[in-house]
Amino acid sequence: MVDQEITSKLLAEVNIRQVTQADLPALEWEGEFVHFRRMYADAFRRSLRGEAVLWVVDHPHLGILGQLFVHLDSPRHELADGVYRAYIYGFRVRPSYRSLGLGPASFN
Repeated sequence: MVDQEITSKLLAEVNIRQVTQADLPALEWEGEFVHFRRMYADAFRRSLRGEAVLWVVDHPHLGILGQLFVHLDSPRHELADGVYRAYIYGFRVRPSYRSLGLGPASFN
């Protein structure tokens, strides 16, 4: 089990914020997700148009620990219609930081 004091300190130091263009390379996680580079760039453009929101869990020393993308509007209205339906995707936490409460911490 993870030490509760370490977990509490980590959670106190993270910042949940919107993705910036400068974050895009870090979303590739040292090359593991380089095949999503175009998708990340497209999602970022959508966010600038208000069609999506992109968040990261950022730690001042460890960098981006997680991400969440939400399409608010999509050409496929069964997924996201801009009013009643949104589409969550790109929900990812680095393996070393899973099960520490980063997801629930986003909603506090």
